[in-house]
Amino acid sequence: MIIKGLIIPVIVLLASCKGSVNREWSLENASSSTIEVTAALVATSDTIFEIFEPGEWRILTITSEDWGNSEPQMAWEVFSYMHIIRTDSSTYKINWTENRNWDRFFEQTKHRPDHFEQTYRLIVKDADFE
Repeated sequence: MIIKGLIIPVIVLLASCKGSVNREWSLENASSSTIEVTAALVATSDTIFEIFEPGEWRILTITSEDWGNSEPQMAWEVFSYMHIIRTDSSTYKINWTENRNWDRFFEQTKHRPDHFEQTYRLIVKDADFE
């Protein structure tokens, strides 16, 4: 009877010890024109259709993972494609699949179990269009 009474608390304790990581993916329009963003999410096959006015930023998606993994997630693991155009029909020429083109901020918000918050922001500028 004592063993049965300990099983549930032990399972709850072990489940809470695994940690997690949340990753916020956003886009900022730092250009002087309105832009239109179309992107497909890998995990859900959903498609994002967003219009960003100059100076506007928004979260595109949030991903999460168990086990408190502090490793960066790659943009191509989140988006199967991303198409960005300006109102004058010029297209975005920067390779969005490379994480170095995203501003990234990583923070460990809790120890034991480890919890991490990661933010990725793609900042679109006038010079990024052809």
